[in-house]
Amino acid sequence: MTVDMDLLSKYAAHIASITRAPLSDPWMYMEKIQECVKEPRTKRKFFGLSEPQIISGEYRTVERETEVIGRHWILRELYSHSEEIVDDPDFTYRSEENHRRKRYVLFEDGTLKVASTWTNERTFVQHRTEVVRSYERSVSPMDAYQVMELDRGFEYQTLNNGKTEERGVFNRQQVNYNPGGGIRSILTDLLKATPTR
Repeated sequence: MTVDMDLLSKYAAHIASITRAPLSDPWMYMEKIQECVKEPRTKRKFFGLSEPQIISGEYRTVERETEVIGRHWILRELYSHSEEIVDDPDFTYRSEENHRRKRYVLFEDGTLKVASTWTNERTFVQHRTEVVRSYERSVSPMDAYQVMELDRGFEYQTLNNGKTEERGVFNRQQVNYNPGGGIRSILTDLLKATPTR
């Protein structure tokens, strides 16, 4: 059996139009980036006059907040954090961390989507410490495969293979054997929710 995506989309749009469940605020994502920050300094001129001039700059870590998605209803949220010590003869110490977060969501217009963020942070130590960060985020329409992911249960777990430790909430064993039954149940639950005051 497969998921009837057209029928599911109509049901999702119907739920979005009548539910009184409170919406989640826009999902904001914090990035740390290296920017060259130039500061004005006063430079003396003739006759005792002076004026500010930008004469130098330095790189600093700056936090920048970006919107991943606007207001929405969260149908399910998964996340994970992994840490790994990497064997690298070129460095005294090297580690790598990954942070992942994934949301299955319903928008006010009735569309079903999957939004995700990923942060990779690599630390290198050799005479000095250097941290390199990478960021990714994506938003895409929910497909039949992702719909069936919600037919599975989910739980918090810690996974360790001796080299890498990963902690988070993951989709686990299948609990609904009717394809798409999981998301339909979640959408129906939105009808039972009451608005916040």
